[in-house]
Amino acid sequence: MAAFQPTNDEPDITELLAALRVPVLLPRTAADRELDWVVAPPRLAPLDCGVPRPVGRGVAHAAAVGPLVGVILVPALAVDPDTGVRLGYGGGYYDRLLPRLPAGVVVVGVCRRADLVAVPREPHDIPVQTVLTEDGLAPVAAGAGHGSVGSGAEEVWDGTR
Repeated sequence: MAAFQPTNDEPDITELLAALRVPVLLPRTAADRELDWVVAPPRLAPLDCGVPRPVGRGVAHAAAVGPLVGVILVPALAVDPDTGVRLGYGGGYYDRLLPRLPAGVVVVGVCRRADLVAVPREPHDIPVQTVLTEDGLAPVAAGAGHGSVGSGAEEVWDGTR
């Protein structure tokens, strides 16, 4: 599984990740504006662009994380619950990553319930097919996104509210 270390403004998923008892990869920014992936629980260095930066040996660079994980949690300012379109933070890291992931990787947008709103789609947007809020996990209405809902996400996340 791949996830992210939340900032103070994002939903805190750290207890959820610890409870899963599966290896979790966390991203850190690389010089080429891609994401390097580090095995959690890493030490965290000072904020890097406002994001806690995992410290440790990287195990994958950019989309090479895809074959290593079945589920990836991605941060979102907002997610459209009908289409799965995700509004990110403007750095483009996940916009570059998501289209290069292998089919079958379940992409889960993480936001607060209040941030489930209509989001306009840009040409580069890859919709998520599942959303995680404080209410739990739910597929987007359209079943849109990378891969397909029903490829194991329900089993991975069952009971983790």
